[in-house]
Amino acid sequence: MDRNTGMVPNANGTITGSETISVTFADGSGSFDIVAEFVVTPAASPALAYLNETGKIANGTGVYAHASGWVFLHGPFLLPFTPPVQGPPQWIAELHGEICLKKR
Repeated sequence: MDRNTGMVPNANGTITGSETISVTFADGSGSFDIVAEFVVTPAASPALAYLNETGKIANGTGVYAHASGWVFLHGPFLLPFTPPVQGPPQWIAELHGEICLKKR
């Protein structure tokens, strides 16, 4: 789940903002949030842009209860503004980073 917590369109065509991405593992091992800030940069097509985002691991549960680390996301982003897209915005991004699991 991706919860946008703030988004600002800028005069240069970029969009900056923040969001919380919740990652839940299907195997039931736990979940964590990625609390992130992003920049969306327009591409050649009006509906296509590129996402660059950096986020911190937080709020882990299960085996991720004491997890920490950083995640970097980047990739194409289909803007829902032009043309209108039904449902939540569609985006595809690669996630790169490290998660440190601490045992207690």
